[in-house]
Amino acid sequence: MICIDGKKVKKCFLGDETIGKVYLGDDLIFQKVSRLPAGYTELEYISNPNLGYISNFGLAAASAPFGNKKFEISMKINDPYNSAYSSGAYIFGAYCSYKTSSSASATTIQTEHGLYYSTRGTINNVGGGSISISDMIGDVLNITWDYISKTLTVNGKGPASITAPSKMSKSIAPALFASRLASYTVNSLTSTIYRLMINCNLYSLRIYQNDAIINEWVPCINPDGLVGIYDLVTGDFQSSGDATKPLVAGPTI
Repeated sequence: MICIDGKKVKKCFLGDETIGKVYLGDDLIFQKVSRLPAGYTELEYISNPNLGYISNFGLAAASAPFGNKKFEISMKINDPYNSAYSSGAYIFGAYCSYKTSSSASATTIQTEHGLYYSTRGTINNVGGGSISISDMIGDVLNITWDYISKTLTVNGKGPASITAPSKMSKSIAPALFASRLASYTVNSLTSTIYRLMINCNLYSLRIYQNDAIINEWVPCINPDGLVGIYDLVTGDFQSSGDATKPLVAGPTI
C-alpha cells in the first residue's frame, strides 16, 4: 500500500496512462481495486459501430418512463454527419403506436418519449427543448437531462427548458442507443422493433429518481467475454439486445 501524507493512494499514473499494479523490486506495493465484481473488466468506454441497442437499462415499462428522472450521461457521437440522423438517432427512446380497434385501417395514436441527436447539430428532447452542439462535434459530451427540473445541459451549455410529451397509451420500456417501437391494437401487442440507432462511445450513465441514484452503469466486459454495461447499484449486466450486432470494447481501465 502506498500512502502520501497519511492518505492511501487510489490511482497511479505513468504520464496520462492509468497503472493497475506497482512493484518495488519483486514486491507488489500497489494494486488498483476494481469497483466491479471478480471476472469483470472495466472499460473506458463501449462503442456501438454495429448499431446494436440495449433493451433494458433499469427503466421499467411506463406510460411516462422518464418522469421524475434525471440522467447524467457521458458520450461521444462517432458519425455526427450521418444523413440518417436527420430524423433522429436516439440516445434513449420509447415509442407507442396504437390502434383503438381491430378494424382501424391506420394507427390512431402515436406517442414518443426520448432524447435524440440530429444532423442539425442538436441534442433534442422529445416534446420540446434542444441544445446546439455544432461547436462540440467530435467532443465527449457530458449531458444532464433532467425531467425533475425540466432542463437540459450539454458540457455546461444551457440550461435549455424541456417539455414532457403526453403520456403513451401503453406502457413502454425505453431502449438505450435506439428507440423501442411497440405497436398495439387495443390491448394486444402486435410488434416490437428497435429503430433509429446511434453510433457512439458511452463512457458513463447515471440515473436518479427524485435526487436518489437508482442506476450507475459502467462500461465493461463480463466474465463470459460479452461487452456491455454493469450497474453498480443493482448488480445487473446488460449487453446488446441483438447478438448479431455486438457492442465493442474500448480501452481497459
